Amino acid sequence: TDQLLCYDGDAIFNISTIHTVLGPGSQWRYDVSVVYPAGVTGSWAAGLTNQSAANLTDNLTNTTNILQTVVYTFTPYIRPGDGGAECRNGVPVIITVDLDPQPKIAVTTDQLLCYDGDARFNISTVNTVLHGGSQWRYEVSVVYPAGVTGSWAAGLTNQVSTLLTDNLTNTTDIVQTVVYTFTPHIRPGDGGSECQGGVSVIITVDLDPQPKIAVTTDPLICFDGDAAFNISTVNAT
Repeated sequence: TDQLLCYDGDAIFNISTIHTVLGPGSQWRYDVSVVYPAGVTGSWAAGLTNQSAANLTDNLTNTTNILQTVVYTFTPYIRPGDGGAECRNGVPVIITVDLDPQPKIAVTTDQLLCYDGDARFNISTVNTVLHGGSQWRYEVSVVYPAGVTGSWAAGLTNQVSTLLTDNLTNTTDIVQTVVYTFTPHIRPGDGGSECQGGVSVIITVDLDPQPKIAVTTDPLICFDGDAAFNISTVNAT
């Protein structure tokens, strides 16, 4: 079987007997016992008995944030063709299947910036233990509202950095909100298909507008006049 799976992978087993020639009418069989670690669910909690199929599938789910290992023991025996007692003491085959966790990510940033602020992100993985050779990655998509420019209009892919900076500018006169979506995935250590289905983190960053003000007064007054000013902000929001 594939011994490294994604968190919701199916363990697909191919089973065959080494005994190509048996007595007349004899049949090979096998039993399967499974040890699921805490946080892992599968289909064979009660084990399997009297099996003869050449293919079996166990539907697995790792609900933890770290690598987990499931242990399978396949034990064969022979049912004699003469109806006698079964031939036990078959040689067990023990197979371990590793399940990487569901990709998860943690992202922090200052969520309120000045109009020309830089959004600086600290990124870390929640998955502290992966299979040897497996690596976490993430993508970033961004929605800039009208009047806001940034560095990531095309998005970011296949990132590993723990620090990122987006250079933002709000050219409008009101507050604007930029929406970032960070989506993690895991690249398996065995070169298999990427483990998708990561838990997305959505972060909003507000950009206050550039400070602007309106001031009016009488520009011509008498020698002892009072300069009376009316002041209002252009930044209505």
